[in-house]
Amino acid sequence: FTLQYTLPTTNTDGSALTDLAAVTLYYRPSSTASWELLGEVGPTATSVVVEPFRVGQFIVRARNAIGAESLDSNIVVTKRPNRVSITGVIK
Repeated sequence: FTLQYTLPTTNTDGSALTDLAAVTLYYRPSSTASWELLGEVGPTATSVVVEPFRVGQFIVRARNAIGAESLDSNIVVTKRPNRVSITGVIK
């Protein structure tokens, strides 16, 4: 699936964000698990493809040039896709 997000434009103190270095993606299989780093993308990317599909929770954090990370984004929750079963009579 593709996770899309909006890049931040300000620092936590309200000043303009001018040194965005990367966006980091984190995953956990349940709300009681610790966040695991899945990877990072460049400072202009506004989406990331997550493959293979994982059931669980995802967040992104912005990282600036000196390595400071932002607060967590909203949590995105994925669930197991519904399986479709077809029943019928075969003649």
